[in-house]
Amino acid sequence: MRNLKNVAYLLLALLSLSLGTAGCSGSREIDKMKKDLLNSPVHKGKERCWATNYSYWLTDDVKLQCKEIMWLYKDGTFKEKREFYYEGKLMATVSRSGKWDISYIGDDSYYFDQEYSDGLKIENVNFADEWFTKFDTDIRMNVKGDFSESDDEDSSYGLGIIDCTPEVFIIQDVSDEEVYRYEPYTVYL
Repeated sequence: MRNLKNVAYLLLALLSLSLGTAGCSGSREIDKMKKDLLNSPVHKGKERCWATNYSYWLTDDVKLQCKEIMWLYKDGTFKEKREFYYEGKLMATVSRSGKWDISYIGDDSYYFDQEYSDGLKIENVNFADEWFTKFDTDIRMNVKGDFSESDDEDSSYGLGIIDCTPEVFIIQDVSDEEVYRYEPYTVYL
C-alpha cells in the first residue's frame, strides 16, 4: 500500500511539473515573440512597423494589389493601413486601429490576437464613384463578416502564428488558410 501511495505522489508531482513547465514555456515563448515583434533598433522595443503584400479581387477580372502596413506598440495597441493599387496606381486606403496580443492554446499553438476598434476609415484616392462604392461596400462586408455564418459552431477563426523572429512574422488565417508574410518596414514621414 505504501508503494502505491509513493507512486501516486510521484505521478502527481510529475503531472504538476509538466503542467507548470507547459505554462511557463507558453509565457516565455509569448514574451520572446512580443520582444521580436517590437525589436526595432530605432524605437528601442517600444514600437515596430511591419508590412506585407497580397492580391485583392474587386471583381472576377479586376485584381488590386494591397500593401498592408501594421504598426505594433508596446502598450498593446496597433494601427493598420492598407493601400490598394491598380496597375501601380494608388486607388484607395483603409485604416483601422485596436489592441493586439499573443495567446497560447497548447500543443505549441500560438495566435496573434487583434481586437479592432469600431473605427474604419476608407479613403477614395483615384476610384471613379461607382467603383469606389463597390470597393467600400466590399471592404465593409469583409471587415464586418458574414452574419449568416456567425452561429456556425464548426467555423474556425483566428490568426495562427507560423513563425515570429525579428526579421519575419508569418501568420495564417485559420478560416481560409491564407498565409501572410510580414517583414520589417521603415516609414519615412
